[in-house]
Amino acid sequence: MAKGSSKVSDDECSSSSDDDNDLSPNELRSILEDYQGVIKKYKSKFKSLECDHTKLKTSHDELLVRHNEVVETHESCVVSSKQLREEHDNLLVKYNDLLVKHDEVVVLNKSLDSSNKKLKLDYANLNSKYQELEFAYDVDDELEIAKTKIIKVNASTSCEDLAESSHSTTSHQASPCSSKTNLDRENQLT
Repeated sequence: MAKGSSKVSDDECSSSSDDDNDLSPNELRSILEDYQGVIKKYKSKFKSLECDHTKLKTSHDELLVRHNEVVETHESCVVSSKQLREEHDNLLVKYNDLLVKHDEVVVLNKSLDSSNKKLKLDYANLNSKYQELEFAYDVDDELEIAKTKIIKVNASTSCEDLAESSHSTTSHQASPCSSKTNLDRENQLT
């Protein structure tokens, strides 16, 4: 019988069961050795597959743990994303409000600028009018002083006052009798 052959011919079937036991011990040992070799190969393959299975199971467990972590991270990111979206929407509303206020401030600023320019022009006009009035007041004061001097000279009753004023044009010294009246007159005019 050939190695690994499981077919039995018709002639062999007709022979008795004694024929099946007719294998020689060498043939039997050879068959046993062949089967032991096959069994060893399958055992080594089994051990190798068992080791691979253990590695794959460990990898699977690690990947499952990582997957669960990723799922948790994803869920927290979704929650965080919703919160960020709400904050973004709130900030967008605030931004739009600030844009409206900015536009109002720009309009107000332009109005204030034009008012400021108008006030500067008004100030310049008023300042020039003030300077004109001040100049006119100074001229008026000088005329008043000149009139006062003329009145003092014309109003003096003493001949000595006239005589002294004609001799000294810069200083007005009055006689002792008229000094009181001249001083009183100056106080009254000022």
